[in-house]
Amino acid sequence: MGTNCHKHRYRAAYSSPRCHACPQRARCPVKPGKHYHYGRYDEKAHRLAPRRAHQQTMEFRDRYRWRAGVEGTMSQYDRLTGVKRLRVRGLKPVRFCATLKAEWVMPGELLWVSQLTALFNNKFNMLACQMK
Repeated sequence: MGTNCHKHRYRAAYSSPRCHACPQRARCPVKPGKHYHYGRYDEKAHRLAPRRAHQQTMEFRDRYRWRAGVEGTMSQYDRLTGVKRLRVRGLKPVRFCATLKAEWVMPGELLWVSQLTALFNNKFNMLACQMK
């Protein structure tokens, strides 16, 4: 296998007998050339391949499902209340208005939302500490 770079595009060359013997040949993106089989890709594909592979793991999916659930809840909260278009500025007035709107939409559920937010923040802080 060899690689060649030209203006941020890359080409990997594989020997033809090796490609013909490969059991994954039907799924492989490598195309036959004159002397070798070539796989072509650019910097973006090279950069995104490990990320996409990580996103297919069960660990990533288990962690991401919580975020997807929170995003859906927040989206529904915004559609019902218009919380993103408040007429006040500053952290304290915004928190007060958002809390009132949440209590109006989900009476009795506010405690559950605050507990979920605290859990999410704790997990986020733990992940941030692990990355340091």
